[in-house]
Formats: sequence, structure tokens, C-alpha cells
Amino acid sequence: MSYVRVLLGIVVWGMSSCVMASSGENLSLPAFSTSTSTSSATACASKRRVVWDIDDVLCQDIRSQDKTDVLNKIKTLFPECRIVAVTISREDLAEAEYFIQEESETLTHVFLPFIEEALLYVHEQNWENCFFSSGHEVRNQALMENYLPQVYGAECYQQLFRENGNRVFSNCHLSDGYYGKKTKDLDTVIPSIDKVSGVGIKNTILVDDQFSYAQKGQESMIVGKGSHQLFRGDIDMYSKTKSPSLGDVGIHPLADNKVLQMNQVYYFLGILDSCAEKIKSNPELDLRSALDMVLPRDCSHKKYRSGHDYKIDYCIWPELSDPVIYQLAKRGLKIVQKKHSHARFYIPNNGWAKADLLKVMQEAGDTDHVSTVSYLDGF
Repeated sequence: MSYVRVLLGIVVWGMSSCVMASSGENLSLPAFSTSTSTSSATACASKRRVVWDIDDVLCQDIRSQDKTDVLNKIKTLFPECRIVAVTISREDLAEAEYFIQEESETLTHVFLPFIEEALLYVHEQNWENCFFSSGHEVRNQALMENYLPQVYGAECYQQLFRENGNRVFSNCHLSDGYYGKKTKDLDTVIPSIDKVSGVGIKNTILVDDQFSYAQKGQESMIVGKGSHQLFRGDIDMYSKTKSPSLGDVGIHPLADNKVLQMNQVYYFLGILDSCAEKIKSNPELDLRSALDMVLPRDCSHKKYRSGHDYKIDYCIWPELSDPVIYQLAKRGLKIVQKKHSHARFYIPNNGWAKADLLKVMQEAGDTDHVSTVSYLDGF
């Protein structure tokens, strides 16, 4: 089935942002103009968009047989993580080729800490959030239609929905890639008016944990750190501390996939805020050019390099142990702390992680006290 919504009108987006849902108020947006004047078309044509992957970037699904115990522990340790469950009918599951015998299945997703702040930040910049997952459309639509009203507030979400905001794209929208894999061609999410103007693709960027989803010519993107088992039952993974012998050969706690993913929203926000700062200084700057100016490019010291077919030279996979990545994450953390004063970096509670943190703070010139850390005891 197709849930893709048709464009309801040309929207003038120069309006104030919705009040965030966490304020406890569901205030609606001011009425949008549907004028088709030249000035309106120009404003729409220069719309900046951030296209978010869903799985392992926004959230992770829980597949543990002990789901109840896992969820209870997550709620206790990380109350800042939103948990969203969606029930899919047998009919829809069959269409999505899930092949199960039950009448329905409830799919439970844990959203990463404070990830909604990145979505709200994009909205507050008067940019557009879109979502593009290689998962099945029936799951993607049900999940985001449940989650997004919690982020924006119900009335604000409905207003954005009426204006074709927060569009969701799925596996049926994937394109054939130049690298032999299916890709998330960003041209798919750009309305016709932006394609005519020619600036739409330059103002649209992808956030994903898999670099292979980039279409040729769209390799400049924000790449997160995917950790598929973060919330899938191995709840004590962080109590398994790294040994000094492992550390001596280059495996350090702050370079661990799970550490960066727990802090991922800070990293995303640091990049987006840096882009917004450059665009503020030069309003004609497109989002992709701003991103290219912000992303770290000198990665000669990194073990992770661009793939053989990907002709770019900035870091693909970030690590919190890298001073440049740390500085971006710290910038994002400060943004989150404006609304959530208790927000902290998440790192394992062991001596090697603390030493790694002090080292990267020193290299980054950060003089803040280490009390900005929230240790992952028992997780």
C-alpha cells in the first residue's frame, strides 16, 4: 500500500516554529499561506531538508525474548529515551512480507537519547525533516505517525501533516545505485518545484549509518555510528569493560560503536548547528556546501577511510575519541542542555574510559569538568 501524501499546496515557510512537545503545550502553527506568487515559489524552492534514516539512527527495535525486562531496565536507566510500540495487523504484515502466523505483531522501538531535539532543531531553523528507511512502508508509516506527535505536539504535527511535512519514504522508494546497491536517492524526496529551480538537491542532505545508501553525487552526508545490538537485549554490554591489554593495541572505550551511538544526537546537533551558523553568515549558502565546510576532512590518522568507490576524503565513521568529533558532540550537548540541564555524555564507568575522556578533552582544548559525564553503570 502507498502512504505517500500528495503535495497540498505551495507553503510559505517563513513562520515561527511550533512549541516543542516537551513544554506540555500543543500549540498549533499560524495559518500557512497557499499563495502561488513568485516570491512564494522562490522561498519554497530554497527549502533546506534533512533526510533521516530511521533504524539505528533515530531508534532501534527490541527483539529480545525478555522484552519486558529489557524495557523496564531501559526505562529505569534511560528515562530520556522514548519507547514507541506499533501493532501491525496480519493483513499489513502479509503485504510487508513479514510471514508470521499471528493475527498481529507489536513492534517495540527505543528512540535514542534526546534524538527528538535534533528533529526540533531542524524545524526551528525553518528547514524540513523527511524520513527515508529501507524498511517496509507499513512499519515506517505506523511508527512515525505514532512518534512524531510526541515530538512536535499533536496540533503542530497535524498542521505540518496538512502542509505535507515530515514525509516518510520506504523500501519501495529506493533507487538503483551506481555502486551495485539500492540507494536513497535524495531526488526522490524533492518536490517538483525545487527540481525546476535546480537548488533542491544542493539543499538536501542524508543522515544515515550506512554510507552505501548514498546515491552517486550525493556522498556528502552525515554518517552516524550504527550499533545494531544497542537496545536488543544485551543490556549489560557496558559492564564488560575493556582491558588494558586491549587498550594498548588501539581498542579504546570511546571508540566503541555503542558509546558514539548513545551520544549520537549531540554529534548530529553539533554538525547541524555549525551548518546553520555558516548559513546565517551567508544566507545564499546551500546546505550541502555548508555541510562540506563543517565535516572533518583530514582523516589521515584514522583507520577508517572512504571506500574504494567513494571519492570523498572526510571521515565516514566518527569516534568520540577523535578531538574534532568530540568538539562537534560537545557543541551539540550544550544545545541539548539548554532544554535538558541533566543531559551528559554517556561513557562506560571504568578507568580506561575516563582516561580516554580526559585525553580527548585535552586534545580538544575543553576545560569543562569531567562531571559532564553520565556513566553507564549496569548497562
